[in-house]
Amino acid sequence: MNYLLFVVYLVILSWLLLRVPFIKNAGISSRFILGLFLIKIMAGIAIGWVSIHIYGPGNDYWDVNDFAREEYQLMLTNPGRYLSNIFTSDYEGGYGGIFNSFNSYWNDLENNILIKLVSVFNIFSRGDYYINSLFFNFIIFSDM
Repeated sequence: MNYLLFVVYLVILSWLLLRVPFIKNAGISSRFILGLFLIKIMAGIAIGWVSIHIYGPGNDYWDVNDFAREEYQLMLTNPGRYLSNIFTSDYEGGYGGIFNSFNSYWNDLENNILIKLVSVFNIFSRGDYYINSLFFNFIIFSDM
């Protein structure tokens, strides 16, 4: 089922990509743009495969996907906490300081926003890493 979803989303996102004003006005042929997009997608697939099969569990790519799956479950079961937990800390003593180099709100914000974004992708991907990679690469490639 995930393979079918991947192909459907790839076709839809490829179609949408050619309608993004930045891409339409770039003066580059549609075939070339789609070719570059497919190369980017293949790179995303490759890094995911290498990360899990060579490096194993505990790598950043799959950890973000796993944390996003947890956030997705929280979105379904407790939407209030889902929306507010970006402002709270799981550290034993809370956030050490707002701008500290570790255990701080700003230090964690980048990962927290990425995890929230991927948790929204999970609505459509059912938590599949490769489909999430497709959505993420579409946003980055299309310069939205």
